[in-house]
Amino acid sequence: MMRLHRHFWILPTLVLLAVSGPLSADPPSPPPAAPPMAAPNPVPLSPIQIRQAITRALPLLTESIEGHSAARNCFTCHHHAVPVVALYQAQRKGIAVEPTAIADAIDHTQRHFEKMRSRLSKGSSPGPSPVGGATDNTGYALWMMAETAVPAGPTQTLLAEFTRNYRAASGHWPTAGRRPPSEASSFATTYVCIVGTKAYVVDESNRKSLQSRLDSAQKWLIETAATDTEDRVFRLLALHAIQAPAAAIAQAGEELRTTQQPDGGWRQLPTLSSDAYATGSALFALARTGQLSPDSKEYQRGLRFLVQSQQADGTWQVTTRSRPIQRYFESGFPYGKDQFISCAGSAWAVLALTAALPEPPSPSTVPVPAPPAAPTSAPTSAPAPTPPSGNASKSGGASGRTERGP
Repeated sequence: MMRLHRHFWILPTLVLLAVSGPLSADPPSPPPAAPPMAAPNPVPLSPIQIRQAITRALPLLTESIEGHSAARNCFTCHHHAVPVVALYQAQRKGIAVEPTAIADAIDHTQRHFEKMRSRLSKGSSPGPSPVGGATDNTGYALWMMAETAVPAGPTQTLLAEFTRNYRAASGHWPTAGRRPPSEASSFATTYVCIVGTKAYVVDESNRKSLQSRLDSAQKWLIETAATDTEDRVFRLLALHAIQAPAAAIAQAGEELRTTQQPDGGWRQLPTLSSDAYATGSALFALARTGQLSPDSKEYQRGLRFLVQSQQADGTWQVTTRSRPIQRYFESGFPYGKDQFISCAGSAWAVLALTAALPEPPSPSTVPVPAPPAAPTSAPTSAPAPTPPSGNASKSGGASGRTERGP
């Protein structure tokens, strides 16, 4: 099913790489065309229209997950975490998904981190992180596995303990990078680490230590202002995940909701146009936390923006804002140098669309791999975390390096 076309790049000098990033024989991708303006009070999309948009998006998302895994042995937020959760939610809502896509991606993730066991076990030591991306990376991996109900096992415990201990004095979880939007917000890192550690820190004494850090994180979340859409999205999600007071969650929801644009979408920065990454993640956050019903006119305007801006191949183009730091390769997703952030943006769009579908009559079961056998005696395990069922009620490469986000 994969159609991988690898481009091999020869960089004349390291100076050229530092200035302009990887070179391409193809011309730069043109910016995505602006979608039509959404009607102020759109007719709600039917479940059939929503399912059609999701179904069109899944083939290239699936192909790109597999393509990235084949080309790089690392885990990423843009080609694994968000797309895998999107596939899981689509399947949970009764939409056909490639049978082994989710399980294969999770197995790929577990094998990647098991190879780093000795380095991760030193994660609480002073000094730089022993793994690239630090808790940006381990947090997104834990979030993906918690969202897809992967049972606790040796890999999950390894990642959760590294994440619980890393930079514990800070209280919250600071981002390790400056690669916007996916690796630039401490609110995003804090959110995925909250979800992951709550799901997979199973030892009782460690849970007491974790609670102390969660209390500090909650104080930081309440007192720290968001500065852009990525911040607002993940501040809201983190406050909800940590069970902050309802008033704090409602205020964060209002801050995000009121930044919706006249076209129905959200934009990453005031200087940019609305796109699928900002719009999809904003709608997902508002629905997940119960701050906006998918039946509301605001949510429907957002869905209209997504449907109108979806390309013929089922994807959404999002323009990258990050400087390249690795050799270029094709993952199977379109848009050349914009492929990583476009893959993540398309996955957020799918998550926003699936949130608008009715809940299935009974929980769907998505196959996930059993955790790999531990090299030593296995630690205490816990049942698989129960992923959120829907909307809340309102109240490295071949060398072992972890690849950085878009």
